[in-house]
Amino acid sequence: MKSMIAGLLLLLGGVSHAHAAFFDDHKVMFFFASTCPHCHKQAPVLKAWAYDAGADIEAYSFDDQPLPGFEEVYPATQALVSAAFKGEQIRYPALFIVHDKTGELYPVSVGALTESELALRMQTLIPKIVAYESRGVS
Repeated sequence: MKSMIAGLLLLLGGVSHAHAAFFDDHKVMFFFASTCPHCHKQAPVLKAWAYDAGADIEAYSFDDQPLPGFEEVYPATQALVSAAFKGEQIRYPALFIVHDKTGELYPVSVGALTESELALRMQTLIPKIVAYESRGVS
């Protein structure tokens, strides 16, 4: 179903072919806390972008509480946080892209982005990830 939606958006000009194929084996990880006002601001922007791009989102909560639009959440475990933030200061909202098969994590952003900022960031980042992975590095 996800590929069908992405294909339809591709035909309508809403998402590039690279994005449509990319999210067949990648997803977006969203780290947040329910008490964070910037996270509340990011949530609907991310949800709308992901719908347009045909991307799945896994939501990870630092306080085990949901956000509107993200009622199904996973705990931000120490192991996952260590892998994502690599010892850096933990700030949120934070977005990462993860490869479904390899588990390779790619940082996208920290802090709330507008719709246009998120779209531009993904438009810039996805081709770089594809090039990196096509070299067999991941």
